[in-house]
Amino acid sequence: MKKTKSLESIKTALICITVAIFLNTNTLAQPVDNRVVIGEKVTFKSNILDENRTILVYLPQSYNQTDFCYPVMYLLDGGFHFHHTSGIVGFMSRAGIIPEMIVIGITNVDRNRDFSPTRTEQIPTSGGAEKFLSFLSDELIPFVDRNYRTLPYEILVGHSFGGTFATYTLLNRPETFNAYIAISPYLQYDDADLVKKTKIHYY
Repeated sequence: MKKTKSLESIKTALICITVAIFLNTNTLAQPVDNRVVIGEKVTFKSNILDENRTILVYLPQSYNQTDFCYPVMYLLDGGFHFHHTSGIVGFMSRAGIIPEMIVIGITNVDRNRDFSPTRTEQIPTSGGAEKFLSFLSDELIPFVDRNYRTLPYEILVGHSFGGTFATYTLLNRPETFNAYIAISPYLQYDDADLVKKTKIHYY
């Protein structure tokens, strides 16, 4: 009987807490203007790619209260991954696990073109990785450095086909970034061409 009463008391307490959080969401979680701002969208012209490119910019919590400079994470497929990646970076930096950093989400125009190292018949626009890499190194990174307070420490993050591009960059121009995160990279692309080149480079 005591155990049943104890469980009922816990259930009642959890319900009360849930209701309290729900009722106080507007006053506790929302800013005065009722907006939650994650970052900003910036569009500029790329002369290398001959097209407009859009980036999503997340600034650390302390950015507007200090004159600090920050490392920069360049996130491929930014339109898909910006929200949760900036949230993870913010959470981990507040917990002291990683330093605060700027996150630049690079949105796609033609990811098959930009992320593919070689030309294949199956993908008509493929083979643009080197040109896209030049865009990153010669246009995007300097643009970010001019407009934001950055440290000379850049991280490239790519998932799937974006991980293919991250691997390609690491193998061909490793000095472009200080660190690389390739999440589930599609290394089977073009008959595992990058895997074969890695064996040539390191064995």
